[in-house]
Amino acid sequence: AVVVAGLGVVNTRWMDVTERVGESGFLRAAGMTRRQVGRMVVVQAGIIGTVGAFLGIVTGLVAATVMLALTNGTLATPRLAPQPLILAVVLGLGLAMLAAYYPARVAGRFPIVRAVPLE
Repeated sequence: AVVVAGLGVVNTRWMDVTERVGESGFLRAAGMTRRQVGRMVVVQAGIIGTVGAFLGIVTGLVAATVMLALTNGTLATPRLAPQPLILAVVLGLGLAMLAAYYPARVAGRFPIVRAVPLE
């Protein structure tokens, strides 16, 4: 499941980078270095991964509460240790940033002249 999630993040970041080539070109023309553009892509992926992990935790807790209520007949909150929740956030952040590494390198290497639209 982690590999499939990683491939999904790579695909999403790849599409994001290719759709925003013009933006990267403008940022490079304004003075950003290749490394700064790459870092920007990786940090954006980290933010998306962290938000996704938190949303997944909240959704999982709501689903567990509903399932417990349906099986027990009473509304009970699930008891969880904090370690799996912390692990989910760390994996969400780390996997997203790792998956964005290659698209970030491509975004940083794109030539400014080809990146800036001539419209």
